[in-house]
Formats: sequence, structure tokens, C-alpha cells
Amino acid sequence: MNAEAYAIELARRLTQAEAGRFRAQGEMVTLDDAVDDTGRIQVVDAGSGRIEQVIQALRRAQALPSLYVIAGRRFSQRALAELNAAEANYMDDRHLRVRLLVPNMLIRLQDESKRPEERQAKTLRLSGAAGGVALALLSDPTRDWKVADLAAQGLVSLGAAQNTVVSLEAEGLLERFGLGPATRRRVTDAGALLDQYARDATADRKVVARGFLLNNGAEETMRTVSQRLASEGQSIQAWFTGVAAAQMVAPHVTAARTFEVWITAHHSTDVILGALGAMPADDGANLVVMQGRKAVTVGSEHRDGVHRVSVFRMYADALVDPARGEEQAEYLRETIIGF
Repeated sequence: MNAEAYAIELARRLTQAEAGRFRAQGEMVTLDDAVDDTGRIQVVDAGSGRIEQVIQALRRAQALPSLYVIAGRRFSQRALAELNAAEANYMDDRHLRVRLLVPNMLIRLQDESKRPEERQAKTLRLSGAAGGVALALLSDPTRDWKVADLAAQGLVSLGAAQNTVVSLEAEGLLERFGLGPATRRRVTDAGALLDQYARDATADRKVVARGFLLNNGAEETMRTVSQRLASEGQSIQAWFTGVAAAQMVAPHVTAARTFEVWITAHHSTDVILGALGAMPADDGANLVVMQGRKAVTVGSEHRDGVHRVSVFRMYADALVDPARGEEQAEYLRETIIGF
């Protein structure tokens, strides 16, 4: 969404909240029958709602002569803290906080509208094979991609890649160039694509085992797990993800309490935990093993005896970590991903 689209949404929400009858005019929202500028609100676009985007939007807003609302796709926890500290007016897909001058009232709503996330039941979701295509696109969002290259790099069939790009075009996340064999696709908004992937990728998370291992530090523990799984008769390969893996690419991420790992082969809980020498555990588990398609490993890397998923899959998995995961995910996004 851009500022004009946010203005339409803001006018709808304010009118629905019975604050008066509001209408959008470009990037402005105006109260009907207002006699002066006190009934005018300027929308300031904060992109996807990350902390650095919000800080920039607040700086731009300081120079505005009228009331303003900072609008973003979905504010991170740090961004919300910054907005609240500044006592700013803001709106995303979950929150609306606006102090109006005319009428004199504070409107504060949460989870009032989630329309940016609503999609038709048949619309593509970026999990499974489609998620592999999304990871390939995110790895080089400025590249002009052939469908065959996306299929190869995304570890999916040509048909799955074709269906994915057609759906992404329909949602405005890809644009097409050329005709026939010369057709290429390019990402139009890498931040929006990552946001959608992170939301949809939770569907991949099928937990097959939980256990407890001694934590000897993130990298040493991950090496131990990798070696034990690889040396088992089944030669299980594992890819680390989430906050633990993020420490290998963003060292200032908070120390991991839980280690999350992906496997793509089918193994029973007993085989996995037996190979690890881990105690089965539900309460107090610090190792979570998930089973997924090969597509979750697109863009993975190997270093110091540890396989780790791409930073985009790390980001998606860190977001659902209950122990400060969202904060750590946003740090990873700001310092490593950059969009």
C-alpha cells in the first residue's frame, strides 16, 4: 500500500468509528464540513513498518503543518514502542491510534481491521513449494528471473514455479517483461514479498520431535547436533533456523534458549532423539525438530560444520519464537536483510 491507499483505509476506519464522515483526497484525509485545517490529516507512509522506516517517517512528519498519521503495513514491536514514545498517531493492519482535533477525541483500536492480510481461499500462499520460489526471488530481488531458473533454484517443479509467479503477478509482487521464451519476472517490492512469505511460511512448521540437550553455546551445540544426526545410520541432514542460526550471521542477536532445526527426510521421533542422545521433552524442551519439504532449505549455507537455512527463512521462524523472537527477527532484518 502507498500513502493514497492508506488514506482511503484511514478515512474508512475513522468514519466507521463514528468520529465523523471522513473522505480521502490523495494523501490527505478530510472531515466533511470542517471549516479549517484542523479537520485535515496528512498520511505519512512508513513502508512495511520496520523501526528505521518509522523513525524516518516521524522525521518527515515533524515538518508538516497539519495533523498526521504514520501508516505502515505492520509495525514491529520496536516500531510501536517508538511511535508510542513519540505520542504519534499511527495505523497498521492491527492498530489505529489517532488523536483528532475536530472532533476532540482519541480513537484507539486494536485488531480492528486485518484487511491487508485477507486473501481469497484460492489465492496462493507462500508455503511449501511456493515458499521455495519466494526464497529464490528474495535471494536476488533485482534480478530478471526466468521461470525455469526459479524452479531450479527454488527446488520445485516447473509447473509449481509457473503457478507461483502467475499468482505473485496477480498480487502485484512481480512484474513481467518480454514475451514467449524471453519472458522474465522481477520483484516489485522485496519488503512486501518478505512480509507475505513470513506470514505464510508458518504453515511449513510441522514439529516432529522435541527434546532436551545440554547447551554448550550456540555454535558448539549446533555442531554437536549436526554431527550426531549425520553419523547416525540414516545420515540425517539438519538445517538450523530461527534465533540460534541468526547468531551465526548477526552476532549481537540475543543468546538462543531454543534450537530449531529442519529435516527433510521422514524419520520417527525415536530415531531422531536416539541419534541425538536427547531426552524426549515437552515442558523444558530446548530442541525443536521440524520436518518440511526441500524448499525450506532454499538458499541454505554451510559453515563450520553447521547447515543453516537462508536469512529469510531464519527471519520467518524467528518471528514465531515466543522468547523475544519478534525483536530478534527485526534486528536480523535491519542489520542483514536490509528490506
